[in-house]
Amino acid sequence: MDKQFNTIMDCNNQIIKNHLVYGEFLLPGLAYIDILFQIAQSNGFDVHKTVLKNISIFNPLVVREDLSIDLTISFKEHNGYCKILVEGIGKGINGEIVQAHKKYMSAELHPNDGVSFDQTIDIEDIKRRAAHIVNIEEAYTQARKNGLVHQDIIKANGNAYLTDEGGLFNLAVPTNYIEDAKDYIFHPTLLDSSTMVATMVLKSLLSGKSDQHVEILYIPIFYEAFFAAELLQAQCYVRVLASSVSVIKDIVYLDIEFFDEKGKQIGILKRLTLKQIRSKDTLISPQATVSNMPKHDVPSVSVTPSLNDQTISNETLKTILTNIFGKYLKMKPHQINLQLGFFELGLESAELLEVITELETILDKTLNPTLLFECNNIEELITYFEQEEFDQANTNKSMTDTFIGSKKVVSESNQESLNKCQETDIAIIALEGRYPEARNIQEFWGNLQDGKDCIVEIPKERWDYSLYFDEDRNKLGKTCSKWGGFIDDVDKFDPLFFNVVPKYAGIMDPQERLFLECAWNLFESIGYTKETLQRLYQGRVGVYVGAMYMQHHFFDADVATESALTISSYGSIANRVSYYFNLQGPSVAVDTMCSSSATAIHMACESIIRGECQAAIAGGVNVSIHPKKYVGLSQVQLLGSHLNCRSFGDGDGYIPGEGVGAVLLKPLSKAIQDKDSIIAVIKSTITNHGGRGNAYAVPNGNAQARLIEDNFKKSGIDPRTISYVEAAANGSALGDPIEFNALTRVFKKYTSDQQFCAIGSVKSNIGHVEAASGIAQLTKVILQLQHRQLVPSIKADPLNPNINFNNTPFYLQRELQEWKRPILMINGEECEFPRRATTCAFGAGGSNAHLIIEEYIPNQEEPVDDRFIETPQIMIFSAKNQERLLAVAEQMLICFERQKELNLADVAYTLQVGREAMDSRLAIVVSNQEELVNVLKEFLKSAKENKEIDDFIPLFTWDLGEADSPIRSFLSGGLGESVVQVLLAERNLEKLAIYWTQGGNIPWEVLYNGQTVRKIYLPNYPFARERYWILTSEVTNHQSTITELFEEEEFKFTIDPHKSTQENIQDYSMQMLAKKLCIAQDQIKLNKNIYDYGMDSIVIMKFMHEFEKQFEIKVTFRDVVEYETLASLSTYLAQKVDSQKNQNKQAVNSKLEEEQQKMGETIDEQVVGALEKLVQGELRLTEVRKLIEGGGKI
Repeated sequence: MDKQFNTIMDCNNQIIKNHLVYGEFLLPGLAYIDILFQIAQSNGFDVHKTVLKNISIFNPLVVREDLSIDLTISFKEHNGYCKILVEGIGKGINGEIVQAHKKYMSAELHPNDGVSFDQTIDIEDIKRRAAHIVNIEEAYTQARKNGLVHQDIIKANGNAYLTDEGGLFNLAVPTNYIEDAKDYIFHPTLLDSSTMVATMVLKSLLSGKSDQHVEILYIPIFYEAFFAAELLQAQCYVRVLASSVSVIKDIVYLDIEFFDEKGKQIGILKRLTLKQIRSKDTLISPQATVSNMPKHDVPSVSVTPSLNDQTISNETLKTILTNIFGKYLKMKPHQINLQLGFFELGLESAELLEVITELETILDKTLNPTLLFECNNIEELITYFEQEEFDQANTNKSMTDTFIGSKKVVSESNQESLNKCQETDIAIIALEGRYPEARNIQEFWGNLQDGKDCIVEIPKERWDYSLYFDEDRNKLGKTCSKWGGFIDDVDKFDPLFFNVVPKYAGIMDPQERLFLECAWNLFESIGYTKETLQRLYQGRVGVYVGAMYMQHHFFDADVATESALTISSYGSIANRVSYYFNLQGPSVAVDTMCSSSATAIHMACESIIRGECQAAIAGGVNVSIHPKKYVGLSQVQLLGSHLNCRSFGDGDGYIPGEGVGAVLLKPLSKAIQDKDSIIAVIKSTITNHGGRGNAYAVPNGNAQARLIEDNFKKSGIDPRTISYVEAAANGSALGDPIEFNALTRVFKKYTSDQQFCAIGSVKSNIGHVEAASGIAQLTKVILQLQHRQLVPSIKADPLNPNINFNNTPFYLQRELQEWKRPILMINGEECEFPRRATTCAFGAGGSNAHLIIEEYIPNQEEPVDDRFIETPQIMIFSAKNQERLLAVAEQMLICFERQKELNLADVAYTLQVGREAMDSRLAIVVSNQEELVNVLKEFLKSAKENKEIDDFIPLFTWDLGEADSPIRSFLSGGLGESVVQVLLAERNLEKLAIYWTQGGNIPWEVLYNGQTVRKIYLPNYPFARERYWILTSEVTNHQSTITELFEEEEFKFTIDPHKSTQENIQDYSMQMLAKKLCIAQDQIKLNKNIYDYGMDSIVIMKFMHEFEKQFEIKVTFRDVVEYETLASLSTYLAQKVDSQKNQNKQAVNSKLEEEQQKMGETIDEQVVGALEKLVQGELRLTEVRKLIEGGGKI
């Protein structure tokens, strides 16, 4: 907001009139906090989401009986925050101006940029440990001796608890003002008294020293930030840690923390700066009247250094400083004594702060507002700047030594030092994804190696682009692009595999389905089952996914479907994964636009480092499924208008792409300990926002440079050791040069070497995959590290005219080449560094992320696997049903035929412990890979020709969903465990294979005691590919038979009198579930867990209600939960129905006897017939009653 507020400060102000310094009424320096937040709150700011920063107090605000101050408080919008300036003039009793205009204070009001509190202290424990407990009246007494008087409302009550760590203070406003405390947001009494009690900690620290800081008055002149999550009104606890206190000459720095009565932190006053006041004259100068206002008529500074200068000479600096100080001293520069103190020269605190502001502008750097209080004179100030320039030059000269420090990497002969990993190093232990023209990571790598262009015209299956495309990029309602990168089968899904009701699969966000499949593939790629996740991590695995568009809302459908779509959420993309795999770590979907997945990776790393989870999935997903997305992006001029709009090229926008990808992360130290296969290491991640730039969608190059540099500083890694940069460049005429210049600026700051670092972008191959771009970039870097190759960045010619690689640290990677480790000279020695890379991600809204990745170099002591011993092994395969089992066998056959050098034991071990055991099972006992290939061929052939397999082939199969296993039933419990132990001891592989196929559990690791085996990569599960999509009038002719069943019709079932009760219930249950779940009836298996079909409470309640209507018997929710298969449930319900029939028969016979005795005659044959049919189950009770009462015929 840009507003001014006016108020009058005089002796009627309760706070001022009770706060006296050397006898003068003075506004406490921290009272501004409440004043400013009162204004902010009244203008719509949330005070708990707002931070007050960089508060500088230029002049004390003093009033007298004959002097009031007319204050003007200005709020001015600036780069996403408000600049605040408090100024005023003094007026006499009659309103005449008696004091010149003064600048009292300045500050900045920022949105909360991540400040939060999770600290809780044990208040009672601190009190018990206190070495001294005193009333805070002691602080006020000392202050009075030094000329500072507090009385009435401004004088707090409370005690001080002093410990070796510092002091804890309970503060409260005076009792008679508690009721009025609610009028304040942050009560000045609590804030001011917090500085008073802080001096008690200072006194304790300086006790016994000759320096008598504590006997001198202190006033605040600056504080870096104030933030509170709750109001500070009547009382609070305050803590000042000794570790936060530092003293430099006349300046004291400290932090003040605020807590509630339970010990939860609720606020902080950061870097409060107090200055000693040794006399009244140094605080309160003679009042300048209108007639004697100072006139600074000395010419302004005439010497201004170029912003491009690396250093400023001593003489130039001296000229700048003497010119500036000359203005305020009304002296010629040569007349100023450089050794004389600032206060001795006649300068006031306010003027020193003004000097700092001018210096910041001229030198183009941020300076500490207290610098001129730490340096006593101009000579010391010059020395300070000279030392700063020296430090910077020294840093630039040998930044490798500065950055690397104890983490310096030497040559490969001492690789062990490479793995002295930091606690913050994060291992990447798994990688999966699907991208344009690539169904898996292996195909993706092949495309990158080949420099393949994966951009195509929009497929007809998506939409008819001719209806929306127009070459005129300014044509309203049209799109200037008809190209994109697309992945296959975004409309296909295997709902039953993931226990999703097929009826609901069509309205699931396809991004949710894609990421769920990706997560399965991720775990399966490294041999993690659900049981593994619980055993290794106890379910403490986080899920972080980046996503941005929800385009399935755009489709026209019936009101029920559209209503269901309106309540869908990004959160489900992450939450569905957590639910399916029973992961109980954080589960978060992130939308920062194009940096979404990179930010998700950052959040996952931070979550692991904080201990919120032991491992985490991180990735992103992005699709283009509706033309409105393209039209919308064209309207805001983001899309490229020609096919060659590519990274670093002369384009005018980007080409969208699709993708889904994820990595599995855990602490590097834990991954080494667990002997995980580590494919790369994330050294550091960081995020920021561009703030207020030239326009909302225009990147802020300065913020990007700051992000990149801050990450290098955070990691301690020298940019000179980076040998590849995966850029965010997407073909934007403006964005690409801004990023390139930011990178160049940062790297040049630390090295003068040129063209040593390759740069490229995966977007040149697959387009801008938006929310998934961060994970696509990371995937490319990981694959390059794994294969030790740099792949070409394609179609960059002609280059963007605003990018010039000459005289920069970078060269564009244009061809496939070996990625060599960089070798640098360190202190005269050649040192080899690991392959390192960075990725940049910049969201269209200004949210940025940066990652530093490094290759993992294992210790030499780790054994190299050169085994190739062939012994008989059990190869096991399983799937959800027989059709998928054939698909599993077929793709495994292809794998084994292509990779002829696989270790058979590793293959067997991976299949046994690294794959979920499903219902349809196949086990083969073979001695070598050739046998395995032949048996798989025979199995597929027999299935295709519907023939039995020869008995001599050691192949065993069973479908647990079709029929219960007699062996498993017989060998359940302890007997089964004993039999398995015997079979394992005998290494009877064929019987173990039979037992497993029929549902037995086998501790496979026992087979490998004393052997070294490992999990290897094998093809992922082949999901069923059936179309599940939102039904619209445009696509009804393309729907599968399953998705046509959305509209429920009345379910009718006729009991077959020739079948038993159990058989009728089984038939009814199968038909009912098939109808309710939209599943073909032949897919309903009697021995399959009904929850595998996606049964939820809604479907169960419908089933119970319909069953009760059909069979007139009560079914409880507990019944359905306890009996998990249709076979067991039908058996139980049949017993209940038959039991009810028997009870009905007995009741009928009893009633007949009773009626016969009562009437003494034979009852009506019509009634007898009806009751007999009721007993036989041919009529329902309601029908019998109707017949008897109505007299109808049976």
